[in-house]
Amino acid sequence: MSGIDSVRKKLAALARRIGLVQARPISQYPELLEAIERLTSPRQQFHALPSLAKATVLRLQDNGRTNWLIFEGGKRRMTTKLMFFPTSQNNIIIFGERSDLPREIRFEGSGNIAICGNDIQWAQVTMRFISDDAVICLGHGSIYNGTAIIVEGNGCGVEIGRECLFAPGTTIRSSDLHGMYDIASGAWLNAPAPVYLEPHCWLGQDVLVLKGAHVGGGSVIAARSVVNSALPRFSIIAGTPARAVRDGICWSLARQPDPAEIDKVRDLLQRTIEIDGTKSSF
Repeated sequence: MSGIDSVRKKLAALARRIGLVQARPISQYPELLEAIERLTSPRQQFHALPSLAKATVLRLQDNGRTNWLIFEGGKRRMTTKLMFFPTSQNNIIIFGERSDLPREIRFEGSGNIAICGNDIQWAQVTMRFISDDAVICLGHGSIYNGTAIIVEGNGCGVEIGRECLFAPGTTIRSSDLHGMYDIASGAWLNAPAPVYLEPHCWLGQDVLVLKGAHVGGGSVIAARSVVNSALPRFSIIAGTPARAVRDGICWSLARQPDPAEIDKVRDLLQRTIEIDGTKSSF
């Protein structure tokens, strides 16, 4: 047996041991496409899914449970750590084109989807799914320098628009992770809620974004701010709790604003969206 044949045999044995099934075109898994459509179509206000027309699917199987990896083409940097609890199944991870891989994705529930859009840079981000049927979407062209995203609450999610920028130490959570209740009535006071970041937001160092937050596109959030509500577009946002301290601003990835980039951002944000039945233009 040649050295190459020996390596191939060892790799095949390893794949069988970890439950990795041979890669196949996504067209061979119509049920997978249906699951993606069901979970993502209500949530695509600010992002677009990577094109899945030429995607490759890897099926992970262990003790009768199945999870899925979906790859679009393009070179990638870094490696990712995937963790699945023993009861987790039917979770889907989508890696877009030319995107760096996130640092870690952890599934404690089932039926969740992690979407990494196209052209994501650095991807120093960890994602944790505690419940079921949730979606985390990292928008196309976003940059992550050290971000933790935690989703808890069935059907909740975190949706990040395209071309957002995250400084080190940023955290996004759809839940407080521990319940609070009214002593007299027993009413639950802090139920989980989705988080939305519209396109082209810049989060400064150690920003904390909590359940129910909705950050308007083009805004800048000052370092160490705590965001827990809906905040306007094109604003400087600061404080605990965070509030708008100046409006009519935007930001540039370059150190000096480029007029061409300003026009690009305006074009990016010129569309109509609908959130909770309310139409809004930006």
